[in-house]
Amino acid sequence: MTRRSASPPQALASARDAEERSESGGPGRSPGTHLRCARDRALASALQALMIREPDAFTPGNAFTVDTLESSHSPFASQPQKLAALLDGLR
Repeated sequence: MTRRSASPPQALASARDAEERSESGGPGRSPGTHLRCARDRALASALQALMIREPDAFTPGNAFTVDTLESSHSPFASQPQKLAALLDGLR
């Protein structure tokens, strides 16, 4: 049986690919916010940090704004009012 290799997560893409995306109007051109869920058991804190750090390294002039909720992986279910207030503040 032949195994297919999975594509790497977007955060692990090469610097060249990220540069091409930002030049083409892709990620890195618009402001972004990352919501860190402090009690997330689906995505470890270290992985959340990587998902912030890697794209920020490719677009240092346009780093993510990071907000944190003391919530599980699904803040829309566990803390909908707090999530709504946070999202409303992004306008």
